[in-house]
Amino acid sequence: ISTPLLVAHVMAQISHECGAGTEVSENLNYSAARMMPVWPSRFPTVASAAPYAHNPRALANKVYNGRMGNREGSDDGWNFRGRGAVQTTGREGYERLARATGLDAVARPDVVNDPAHFLACGVADFIGCGCLPYARRDDARGVTRHLNGGLTGLRERQAWLSRWKHALGI
Repeated sequence: ISTPLLVAHVMAQISHECGAGTEVSENLNYSAARMMPVWPSRFPTVASAAPYAHNPRALANKVYNGRMGNREGSDDGWNFRGRGAVQTTGREGYERLARATGLDAVARPDVVNDPAHFLACGVADFIGCGCLPYARRDDARGVTRHLNGGLTGLRERQAWLSRWKHALGI
């Protein structure tokens, strides 16, 4: 990350993903009604969501196990929920961070929130998710799609990018 444009893209994503540093662990304390629009295929009715309402661990295992490298029937969904600067999620994400940083992020997933490693983990995940080519082209949609898996919060991410560009004199 060696140019102001790349710094702006990294910081815009970090600013959005973790509430500018105020939300460094994913909050999975949802009501049944809120789960339905967030995960419509998993919770088509309030009754299907009710057992997971205000039960973050059970919800994490329900929505994250069986994907992103998380094992079915395990506590992986909870252990590898979103954390850190860019909300790294899933066993595969934590394994990728471990390879990139040399930190044992799989055995100690909270290491991504350690102030000594917070930014390095965020940057490593940004790079590991394949965001750099899009950031170099100043393509916020491409960066967002690769980091987030979709375009969730694109408008807010673009606003953060504009703020960071202004702050960096771009």
